Amino acid sequence: MLILTFRFLLVDLSLYLKLSDLVVSQARVWGFICNYRESNSSWSIAPKKISQRWRLLQAEDRWVLMIGEVSQLYLNAEEAIAFLEARQRKKTK
Repeated sequence: MLILTFRFLLVDLSLYLKLSDLVVSQARVWGFICNYRESNSSWSIAPKKISQRWRLLQAEDRWVLMIGEVSQLYLNAEEAIAFLEARQRKKTK
């Protein structure tokens, strides 16, 4: 039982790492600022323009959209990429 649980934990952790890496790598392609915080082993993604006050913070397998210092939404990886894509489109118009 313990071995089976451990295997599922590894699979879940592997999926989690891949999804967060996907969000970060796509954000980098689109030119967003990506920083890794070693203190809590998580990523933050922000726009290049300081005047834009949003950022995405990784929280385990989710992303928290922060506007200023207030959390607004909890997004999964697909939703985080869609949010970044919408910001990218807005930036290029």
